[in-house]
Amino acid sequence: MFRKTALTFAVALGLSLVGSALDAKGTLSAVATFRSGNMQLDVATYISAEAKPPDDKVGLLGVTNPPLKISFAFDRKDVDAIIALCARTAKTQSPTWKTVGLRKETGTSDISEIAFSAGPGAIRVVISSPALGAVTYNMPSADAPRLEQALNQVKAFLRQ
Repeated sequence: MFRKTALTFAVALGLSLVGSALDAKGTLSAVATFRSGNMQLDVATYISAEAKPPDDKVGLLGVTNPPLKISFAFDRKDVDAIIALCARTAKTQSPTWKTVGLRKETGTSDISEIAFSAGPGAIRVVISSPALGAVTYNMPSADAPRLEQALNQVKAFLRQ
């Protein structure tokens, strides 16, 4: 239930509010933001004031391509798989887009999926939701170390 609440906040309000108080029920904090034109990839954390540890925290990856904003929530048991998928994608080279792997959310009624693909000098992150559709962010491969660093910060937060 908590993950659904975190996802609802992230989707409904958008990760453009990262760092501001959403309400008295929790805190959404930015870890890293990547931009390309009007598109954006956010890495964030959310902590609920209503849930009990260790279920009070989630990590979020959000993609914005106006007017669409979709997020993918993950918890401490999924964070290592997300980091590994990101690292595998960064190491994969392909002259055309090649899907490296994907993950599905758990614990929510609108189960989003995140897919990582490798392409010509870039990493593609696609978050899709049955209710909202799909949003894509293409990141230069040079930004991959910063993305992995941000995901490791989320991992440390989730394990506190």
